[in-house]
Formats: sequence, C-alpha cells, structure tokens
Amino acid sequence: MNKTSKQTHGKTRVIVLALTIIALLGAGAYAAHQRSLRELVVRSEPGAEATEPSETSDQHWDPLSGGDFISLQGYADSPERRAMEEWSRFLSAYDADGTELAKIGNGPTGLAPRYDAYFAYTQEMADKLDAIAAQYGLALHELSDWYEQQALFDRVGGQFLTIGDWGGYAYPDGTFQCDEEGELPGFGDVMYQLRRTTKGVLDEVGLNVGDAAEYEQWSYAAASGETVLLALGQGKALIFADLPGSFVAVNVLAGTDSGLTAEHLEALADSTDFTMLG
Repeated sequence: MNKTSKQTHGKTRVIVLALTIIALLGAGAYAAHQRSLRELVVRSEPGAEATEPSETSDQHWDPLSGGDFISLQGYADSPERRAMEEWSRFLSAYDADGTELAKIGNGPTGLAPRYDAYFAYTQEMADKLDAIAAQYGLALHELSDWYEQQALFDRVGGQFLTIGDWGGYAYPDGTFQCDEEGELPGFGDVMYQLRRTTKGVLDEVGLNVGDAAEYEQWSYAAASGETVLLALGQGKALIFADLPGSFVAVNVLAGTDSGLTAEHLEALADSTDFTMLG
C-alpha cells in the first residue's frame, strides 16, 4: 500500500511538472508572437529613456519633442523600421545648431528630385540616406501626389474604408496616407489618419504617442480576417496591421478621455478591409 501510494504520488508530480512545462512553453510562444507598441518606439540611442510627451502628432523625428516617438514602418526587427530609426538618429545629431539649414533658407537644395520626399537638404544628408537604404536593401520614395478619396482608393487598389470621406497623398510605390473623418456607431464623429507604408521602401514618418507603456493593448481579429494590434490611450488610440506587403498604422484622434472604448476601436478596425491594403 505504501509503495503503491508513493508511485502514484510520484506519477502525479511528473504529470503536474509536465503540464507546468507545457503551460510555460505555451506562454512563451504566445509572448513571442504578441506584438507591442514598445516594439515601434524609436530611441535617440540604444537604451535611451523616453521623456515627457509632446503635443506634436505626425512629424519627422525631433530630439526636442519628448515622449515616445514610434516608427510607422514595421516592428522592431523589420529592415524598414531599423532603417527609419538609424536615419532618425542621424537627423537628431546632424546640423544641431541649424547652420547648414540657414544657408539654404527657402531656396532650392540643389539635390536630385528623389530626395525631395525626405528631410534632406545637403549632399552629406543625401549620401547618408543612400547609404542607409543600401545597407537595409531598401528603395527611396519618388515624389507624392494628392488624391481625392475615390481617386486615392482607385490608385491603391479599391475601397478599403467604410468610415471616412477625405482624401490623401500617395507615392508611386504604394505608400500613402489619408486623413479621415466619419461617424463611428456608438461613439459619434471620429477623426483618424490611416497610413500604409510599402515594405521594401525607406520611409521616415513617425508619430509621437506620449508614454507607450500607458496604453491598453491587445490583439484583435478584424472582420477582414487579419489580426491587428490595438492600443487604447487617454488622448489617442492606434491600430497596426503587419501585412505581407505593407505595414498599416491608424492614428485615431480620440481616446478614453473622449469616451472611446475598446469596442469602438474594434469596430473601427472592422470597418477597414486590411486584405486590400496588404
């Protein structure tokens, strides 16, 4: 009886241990695939801490802006995001006193037209941009054009929004941004910016989000079938979709302070056909 009892308890301990290991492996696998807003944060240097948030929303990287500045090109290990971060760090240190920029003023930079899509105004900056693009195997944007909403939809492949009625600008490579305003059921009028960044292209646009750690974040299977990252903050909310051919970011100009809820944000994600943006 004692021997059988010991064997039974021993088997029980083995089973419990095995289940614990499986649970831990499962949690590890989930964590490895669970995306986070922190993966998008651009630092002035590796390990640098975030500072106080800025009111600036959509901008080139500014070392004086403060807050967490995120890339809109992809998650941490993507070449597009790494290139954007390296270019941003270069911009933060280059011509810190504005001497070179003052020499040019409002006049032409004298650079080739392909640099007009970037914050580059000297040959040294253009050379650095080319070097970073080559390092990560990326192309540079050509010049963008403005389109009314339907023309923009036609340009990028068809209707993908059910909420919103404004237009936006697009590059020949398929990268585009549109500012939208529409009625979100259960919430009312909502304004948001949708940006699609084509993979394989160096893009420099980022977004200040304040403190990324303060956002409620979760993965969500949108109505179109794509799994997206949702982030809900006090003053803004965000939607991200990492698609085969692009990275899509939606900057919602409303947050919990204005009554936006997780259900509202999920409804906005459902209103976008991400399969058409991939």
